[in-house]
Amino acid sequence: MDFQAFNWKSEVPVGAAIAADWNQTIITSILEIDENLLAVADKLDEIYSNGGTQLAQFAIEAPASVRWAMSHDRWNEFQFFDGFFRNEAVLAALTDLNPVKQTVNDFKFITTPELIETLAREIESGGAYSDGTCQHDATRLSNRFVQGALEFRFPAHSAWINWQPWAEWHHGVAWDITIVVFDKRRGVATILMTTDAD
Repeated sequence: MDFQAFNWKSEVPVGAAIAADWNQTIITSILEIDENLLAVADKLDEIYSNGGTQLAQFAIEAPASVRWAMSHDRWNEFQFFDGFFRNEAVLAALTDLNPVKQTVNDFKFITTPELIETLAREIESGGAYSDGTCQHDATRLSNRFVQGALEFRFPAHSAWINWQPWAEWHHGVAWDITIVVFDKRRGVATILMTTDAD
């Protein structure tokens, strides 16, 4: 579903309408994940040896008011992260999210260059016992992630990052990261989560 394909001249929806329409939003797990995304997840799973990595993609079908809010990057304003990570399809695809903590709302918007740089830095620095052997692969893998999540459609996406241990799955030490990338043209959300412990 194209989240940018609606009447831009229509009235801005009010919060109550968006909240009501969220209940009509359908989220479906995508089973076939791009090999570029899988390569990044495999590398992170290797270097976060005492924790792990979770990767999933979801197709989102939503009423017009929710599409408007998501396409305008208003996820935090309308607490879409809280609703998204409590959705049954998301809970089924990702491990041990419950209980979802209040810090699920601590996602920060990041630009595409910041996304590439941040992910590359995390791959390079690694987890608690990483030996730095993947330093030369960091930027290449980070670009592969963007390619797999967005097909390099930079203007038509939003990216978010949360450094807080907002789910039961996180170890709550120093390596808890959740990245959400939303492709507005396809209505596809890519989720990458990492955690580790010393």
